[in-house]
Amino acid sequence: GVAPVRVSTYGSGTRELSAEQFIEELRSDRRRLAQALVAAGARTRRGGNLDAALELLDRAVTIGEGGAQPYFYRGVARGEAGDATAAFADFALVAELEPGNLDVFRQAERLLAREERWADAAACWSRSLADHPGSAEAERRRAQLRARAGSG
Repeated sequence: GVAPVRVSTYGSGTRELSAEQFIEELRSDRRRLAQALVAAGARTRRGGNLDAALELLDRAVTIGEGGAQPYFYRGVARGEAGDATAAFADFALVAELEPGNLDVFRQAERLLAREERWADAAACWSRSLADHPGSAEAERRRAQLRARAGSG
């Protein structure tokens, strides 16, 4: 769905690029495209068009050069669209790619809280603590959710 791009072994200068430099130029272009698709997908999601947002974010994931970010935003959009299972799959990938990213645990907690799955939400924060022992936020959220699970 994207127009072809003309590429040159000369890059942006007048000196011919080595094979390694040429490949890095292509990867850089892919990273920029993935970042642009993620930004457009996030804007579109905030604007309320989840189908269009998911289409953009799926394209960003397909490019494969965006790291954890495309999965994170796609997980958020999937959760808002009511597909919790797919959202959790994306969040699991984010947790593997960026173990210190607490936003992924916050988003997973929001999804689980919608269904009043307090024990599962507490377990989510336990996973965070397994990767990063001593996180004050993770300890606090887990304790609060465990208490809520016990009272429900």
